[in-house]
Amino acid sequence: MDVKDAIAKAEKLIENALWEVQVNEDREWELAEYRKATEILVNLKDLSDIDELERKRVLAFCLMRIDETLVNLDRAEDAVRRAQESLDLALESGDTVQIARSKLAMGIRLLNEGKLPAAESYFGDIIKEGMDSDDSDLKQVVGWTLLVRANILKGKSLYNQALIVAEDAAGVLAGIENYAGLAQIYSLISALQNEMGNPEEAKKSLDVSESYAEKAKKHRK
Repeated sequence: MDVKDAIAKAEKLIENALWEVQVNEDREWELAEYRKATEILVNLKDLSDIDELERKRVLAFCLMRIDETLVNLDRAEDAVRRAQESLDLALESGDTVQIARSKLAMGIRLLNEGKLPAAESYFGDIIKEGMDSDDSDLKQVVGWTLLVRANILKGKSLYNQALIVAEDAAGVLAGIENYAGLAQIYSLISALQNEMGNPEEAKKSLDVSESYAEKAKKHRK
């Protein structure tokens, strides 16, 4: 198999697993698919400089997904180390979008360990570097980063501030039709509205969330 075809095959395995698990909810299967992609990528040798950068980009993406899956399987030990490995590869690849994705993953891992200032440094980088970008993939990372920030504010019971940030996130992701992200955001908005004593509005937002979740499954966006 041609090197470029092998890298493309690995990336397709990753993307398919990411979406299929939303339906089958089989995390062990998901992990196995990422392991297959990893094997393809680590076995590629003697690449050109350009192909090596591409291999590192996709491998960084794969390691990020492996870490997320292991955390979902309650195997969070070494999560920060795994996130750092993904980020190091992303930085070596020079790919702006993957660097942002890996920074978001790293920030979340640090947040889970209670290291909020360190986590915020990554979140801030993503928003500063990506908010004005025309790249839809980068905008997606920005939207998800804002969603994380809104959740942090909710955890501090700063519901009004959280709602403002969540609505900003919705605006970013609506512009690129990222239905999966919008489903998460409107679920959060619904929870915030409940906390703020607006059950009717909360119900409407939950309906919107469920509608976007169905669209995400159908369109893989």
